[in-house]
Amino acid sequence: MKRGAAAAAKLGTAVCAVALLLAWPQARHGARLLAAQDDPARLSDVQLDSALAGQPDLIAGNITAALDSHDADWPAASLNLPMHAMLRSTQPCGSG
Repeated sequence: MKRGAAAAAKLGTAVCAVALLLAWPQARHGARLLAAQDDPARLSDVQLDSALAGQPDLIAGNITAALDSHDADWPAASLNLPMHAMLRSTQPCGSG
């Protein structure tokens, strides 16, 4: 009976460790949002970073697509994004 309890405890620990690894990215993002909740500029940076995660060239690609399609409204639409975020998306890694 003692062996079964030890095996169950090890299994439970392994399941909890896997659950922690799966939940860690969402927990880290939630902590960043909570830390930035009283600073609108920092909060917008956190949200923008989250939206661009995995798609670092999204802004530059949209600007290029708008220029290629001769879209006259793209300058006004791009003003809705923070200017430093647009610049950051065109800088090499580690320089911004």
